[in-house]
Amino acid sequence: MTSSPTSSSTSSSSSSSFDVNVMRLFLDGKCHAIKDEIRAFIASDPVWRQDLHGLPLSEQRLLTLQRAQKIIQHPRVQEQMKDTDLETGYSIGEVIGFADLSANIKCGVMSWLFTGAVKGLGSPEQESLWLPRITSGQISGMFAMTELGHGSNVRNLETEAIYD
Repeated sequence: MTSSPTSSSTSSSSSSSFDVNVMRLFLDGKCHAIKDEIRAFIASDPVWRQDLHGLPLSEQRLLTLQRAQKIIQHPRVQEQMKDTDLETGYSIGEVIGFADLSANIKCGVMSWLFTGAVKGLGSPEQESLWLPRITSGQISGMFAMTELGHGSNVRNLETEAIYD
């Protein structure tokens, strides 16, 4: 996605202008390259180009899932899921969210939240077993908290599930 320089409205006493690309680079910060790469992917991918509006709910959900699966397969997204650089992850999520907030939330739960739980709470054996499958998009996870009074503080849950 490219922009051309634009100028603000001209008043009788002065006018100012700025280069939109310079502003975009400033706002995108150090992650501007990956943001541009993800924007270009979203703009060119047929699944992402489909319009959700007016579709029946079941079709919206399916298209959202397809978008999440496509973006998770993107090499830069897979690379980030293996990394711990939060700023890059947030930047990718920001771009996805601007394109489709539902797909962003689905990606967040299916991949980043699930990946984070395995990385943060899993044993080394669990990490080696599950992380390659998660980051490749072979599997996705869901995340639920069932203990009252803990909100999103999953590290302090007291309930333990034991497989019989």
